[in-house]
Amino acid sequence: PAAEPAPAEEPLPASNISATAPSGKPAKFDAYYTVNPDCSSKGYADILIKNDVQHGKFYVKRGRDYPKFPHDSTFHKCNATLVPSTQFYYKSIGGYVGDDTLAVEVTLASGSKLDVTYNITIK
Repeated sequence: PAAEPAPAEEPLPASNISATAPSGKPAKFDAYYTVNPDCSSKGYADILIKNDVQHGKFYVKRGRDYPKFPHDSTFHKCNATLVPSTQFYYKSIGGYVGDDTLAVEVTLASGSKLDVTYNITIK
């Protein structure tokens, strides 16, 4: 993926993510998940698009991913467990090369919200 999944248990600050996508092909940017201390899922995240992309489309689907919590997280042990996730993809218009920007608000199953701006370079 172009970006690391967000650790999904605690309130998260706004972030800007630089991502690269191939022209005309889908690119998975993120997978959002919320887990309990026993690594079971708390449910799926919701993603609200705050602006329209100019040179492509986004889409969201449900799937399963391995979390990527840092070593010092109490949830690090969950990294070995596939958990339900909300996966976020972007696909540019075929042949387009350049930049695009997408702002989203992610609401995790725990109720925590995260504002994310994706600065996309399409090659």
